[in-house]
Amino acid sequence: MLEGFVALKLGDTIVQNGATSILGQCVIQLARMRGIHSINIIRDKPESDKIEEKLIQLGANKVFTESELEVKGVKNPLGDMP
Repeated sequence: MLEGFVALKLGDTIVQNGATSILGQCVIQLARMRGIHSINIIRDKPESDKIEEKLIQLGANKVFTESELEVKGVKNPLGDMP
């Protein structure tokens, strides 16, 4: 599932939207097990903080709401991720 477009190796980073779906949660866990970083995008909801916590517990490295990505300079919130 993670290698349909490119061969991924330890330390690589993937970006996905729809991270709250069952498939999105599976991608987070598969990436974590393989040592691949995941940046995950979720919809804005009143419970976004709780959803972010859950995804982090599953292994997500970063979680952003759609509105957080509307700002310029997204590189800054990513910190040192490759």
